[in-house]
Amino acid sequence: MLTLGLSSLDNDSTAVLFQDGELVAAVMEERLTRRKHQNGFPHRALESILGRYRIRPEQIDLVAYPFRHWREEKELLRRAFLDDFRESRCCGEALSRKLRHQCSYLSWTLKAMRDHKRFGLELEENLKRLGLLGKLRRVDHQNAHAAAAFYSSGFEKALIITLDWYGDGLAGSVCLGDVHSGIRRLHAIPYPHSLGLFYAQVTAALGFRMNHHEGKIVGLAAYGDPEKLTSQVLERFEQREGSFRYRCGMDFQFARGLAARHCREDVAAAYQSVLERVVTRLVAYY
Repeated sequence: MLTLGLSSLDNDSTAVLFQDGELVAAVMEERLTRRKHQNGFPHRALESILGRYRIRPEQIDLVAYPFRHWREEKELLRRAFLDDFRESRCCGEALSRKLRHQCSYLSWTLKAMRDHKRFGLELEENLKRLGLLGKLRRVDHQNAHAAAAFYSSGFEKALIITLDWYGDGLAGSVCLGDVHSGIRRLHAIPYPHSLGLFYAQVTAALGFRMNHHEGKIVGLAAYGDPEKLTSQVLERFEQREGSFRYRCGMDFQFARGLAARHCREDVAAAYQSVLERVVTRLVAYY
């Protein structure tokens, strides 16, 4: 059985080929276009794989893609926004912060809806051209992350934590993986309580590109003093047993304010420290 996997078209588009469950090839589009974080349908990557292994499109049995149909994504985004709107009204943050959060979140939601539709139509158009649209199977985004981590780990049983910016209405998940019974979800982290968003904000506040230069913040953090600002940043989180909430997480002004008043190294160190504390507490619980 030949399975073609396509990563999401919004960033780092990639094509992978599996034969009977074994990875045969994986090619990132950026390696061929020479454009960092290349998005869109991975034309060249797919052509490279099919050409190298002399496979015709009609020989592909299944195409896997890690997002739902754009209409379903639109509904998930709408529900996540409304759920957060009700929740954030009751949190203890200042009114100004709530308003900034809601305005930013609404703007992001509308853009995300447009992007899902655009990339969804691009995916369907290109698969139809190749005669593969009828073989498309959409996979839950967090489950795709979990499967990639677990089935390449070598473990027969493992706890699986996924933490990203956004995927299928969620910001992460906790799962239990077993090679015999598969992957079972224990907990879902709703959007916008997102550690990916949290880290992207400090990346932008310190003058770097979100969703691109986060690794630079990790390096920068090593030169700062985390104790100066960690308690202040940690107040943004409400930590619960087995979960957490990132209060008014779409308020970008908080990170910008810290960056304006303190050195970059100390701000980076605080964000890195808080990230580690929140994640290790989540993992320790499960």
